[in-house]
Amino acid sequence: MYDNIKSAIVAGADKEAFNFYLRELRNNVNIKKTMSGDRQEVYMGRIYKELDAVDALDKSKTKGVPYIQLRILYLPKEDIMEIKIRNSIRKFYFGADSMQDLSKTDLEDVLDILADKLWISKECIKDFINYKIEIGVTNEHERNFNMFMLSVIDHKYLKDQLRVNSDTVSHMGDNLTVSCYNKGEEVKNNQKLKKKLNLPEDVYYLRSEIKIHKVSGVKFALDNLRTIGDLLNNHERAYDFMIRQLQYIKFIDCISPRVAEHVLLSQKLNKDNKNKNSEFHDLIRFLGVEYIGWPKLREMCKIFTNKSSSTINKYGAIETKFRQLQNPTYRRIYFDKLKKKKNEIMK
Repeated sequence: MYDNIKSAIVAGADKEAFNFYLRELRNNVNIKKTMSGDRQEVYMGRIYKELDAVDALDKSKTKGVPYIQLRILYLPKEDIMEIKIRNSIRKFYFGADSMQDLSKTDLEDVLDILADKLWISKECIKDFINYKIEIGVTNEHERNFNMFMLSVIDHKYLKDQLRVNSDTVSHMGDNLTVSCYNKGEEVKNNQKLKKKLNLPEDVYYLRSEIKIHKVSGVKFALDNLRTIGDLLNNHERAYDFMIRQLQYIKFIDCISPRVAEHVLLSQKLNKDNKNKNSEFHDLIRFLGVEYIGWPKLREMCKIFTNKSSSTINKYGAIETKFRQLQNPTYRRIYFDKLKKKKNEIMK
């Protein structure tokens, strides 16, 4: 469930203790000093799940392998050091070519690995303060889910919307972003991942996630996800928080998977016909009926058309056709999948 994080801890350490820690740390992580002076020293490194400090020097072994970025700041005059980690713990654990989500058990294993690599106790890793957190899941849907993004209108609270294309839509706030995107399309655009994963063509992989850009700026995160230990202790609460944010999304419920399938199939069967887009035009008319409502539509037909009864009958037939295809809606299928996913994530 958790993906990208940015976390840090500050601890007291005199020069002797700090140097001892660096010597032990270098058994697991390739550390390089990037800044040195009387006031501060800065060290950078990369933590690999299955590679030690010696293996990390071999570029043939590290190429394309996900890692946790490590930054250590030491202030000799204050006898203080800060250990900061960032990047995707999901990719770090499963690999760059995995679409699997971290369960609670997986997170516990990640913390054990990081504590061992950082040469600290698991209790210490739990005390790291979180500054940024990403929570997300990937669900599999049938291929007719490919119009899902077009059914998304806006978000109840996050009013800035970024729609990159028909495969991505994000709602942005000052400290929080809610996004949905076609994970399968992202993989297909990466030739290496496409070759490794070989995803089936008839499956639509939908990624849903929330990015907390500033933990202190989101009350729920500040109260429940302040430390890495909180991520573990409040695993279920974090998932429920993500669902609540996604539930604030407003959908066009009359665009459903069956509607999409019907329109696309019609275009495919009539690709050489000049009326190949007729079902799409009928869909637009249906959306208009939904927006205006039948009472107003009847009055408009009487005012603007000479043959109001035949026009009403035409729109009535269109409405009946798409009404039969309307259920189940994208919204219903989407949240049913997310509900089932919770059981897997909580293991």
